[in-house]
Amino acid sequence: MTSVDNIDHQEIQQWITARFTLQKIEQQLQTKGLDPETISLYLKEFKKQRYAIRRSKGFAFATGGAVLGFVGCILAILNPLPELYYLGLYGFTSIAAILILAGLYFLFE
Repeated sequence: MTSVDNIDHQEIQQWITARFTLQKIEQQLQTKGLDPETISLYLKEFKKQRYAIRRSKGFAFATGGAVLGFVGCILAILNPLPELYYLGLYGFTSIAAILILAGLYFLFE
């Protein structure tokens, strides 16, 4: 039985940067002459790494949106510069909502 230790992680990173599809990876592994069990392990590890990248990107967007929303809320409450009230209230809040929704898209898609 093949273990996960035998998987070439450098090759998987190259596939991710080259944006290979699962079908193309499977064809490439079949031309190398690997057995179906090893191919499924490669595909599983490829999906795991690809989803980890998407998850970290989603958390970054959601965190940035939450921080920006908090800053907009504080600016609207404190109102340090009356000329910038609407920028903090509507501008930062709108951008924060968009960033949070983009983050949730990356997390849950």
